[in-house]
Amino acid sequence: MKRSKAIERAVERLDTPTLPYGFNTRLMARVRERAREKRRTDIITAILASVAIIAMVAYGAFAIAQVEFPKINWSEVFDNMMIERMRLWGMMTLSVVAMSVVDMYIRQYFRLRKMRKRERK
Repeated sequence: MKRSKAIERAVERLDTPTLPYGFNTRLMARVRERAREKRRTDIITAILASVAIIAMVAYGAFAIAQVEFPKINWSEVFDNMMIERMRLWGMMTLSVVAMSVVDMYIRQYFRLRKMRKRERK
């Protein structure tokens, strides 16, 4: 009896707040939101990296073309091909975005598949 009263008094003296109802749920919601934000930044980083890689490949191809075909007046070619160049960059940009979106969905598919396998076990 004395021991239980001593325990009760010790518990009363502790000023630790009790965790509110649904604390874990809110905590997990915050964790999920931060993970979602990180995924968004990862997607943006992947898109920018893809654009940079394509730009470097295009620049390298142009440099090789200048060396291989020195007699061509490149400024005249580019003046005449302005529309084609714009069309090319537009298509490259769309292809990069499409590849990034497809990559994102493929990763999400395998992530969900992995989670479902864990749930079955």
